[in-house]
Amino acid sequence: MFAKANCITCHAGSTLTNNQVISVKEIGTEPSRAKALKKYGKVMGESLLYSPETPVPLPKKPTVLKVPTEHLNRDQLKLAFALGDSPGGYKVPSLIGLYWTAPYLHDGSVAVGNDIDQEIGVTGTILKGITPDPANSLRALVDKSLRDKVIKANLTSQQLQDLHIKGIGHEYWVGESTGFTKSEQDALIKYLLSLTAIQKKGKTGTGYYELCLFLFYR
Repeated sequence: MFAKANCITCHAGSTLTNNQVISVKEIGTEPSRAKALKKYGKVMGESLLYSPETPVPLPKKPTVLKVPTEHLNRDQLKLAFALGDSPGGYKVPSLIGLYWTAPYLHDGSVAVGNDIDQEIGVTGTILKGITPDPANSLRALVDKSLRDKVIKANLTSQQLQDLHIKGIGHEYWVGESTGFTKSEQDALIKYLLSLTAIQKKGKTGTGYYELCLFLFYR
């Protein structure tokens, strides 16, 4: 189901991410945070650092080294910092540990509680002190009908509007609107919640050591 729904297009490899910054125009999520570093471009200069053996406090004329940047993807840099005419973007996150990271999207705007009919959106969960349910929140991420309810609920709060928290974008639906059955949607959600360790080629299952490393460095 993960492959059939084309999730693997971006969420690939052992950590289930291609480590690319995707244009906000393509991902469709709220753009304000994607453009948050735009002014940084005005002060961005050559990458430099002091020589590793430089003592502290600094001498009058410390040795300064240039940081190699020729290998960096300039288009990715423009997206990451919204430089020039770039609209900015968001980095494809790893899907490992989704069970612990609800609510979803970069701003945590896709949230649903245990009661899928009443605890909808940030207004029906977090603002009421209710912890979002990972399975139901993931369902809202991939189910268009449920996402519409989440967006509608979020739009009722002026506080959320001031923070640009809406729940829009990432419209990669896996549900009736795109020809998937309820059982197929359930299978995808069950799989996503089972991802608790870096995937090793030829092996399956949860590695406790790998999981601890991931959570520590995340």
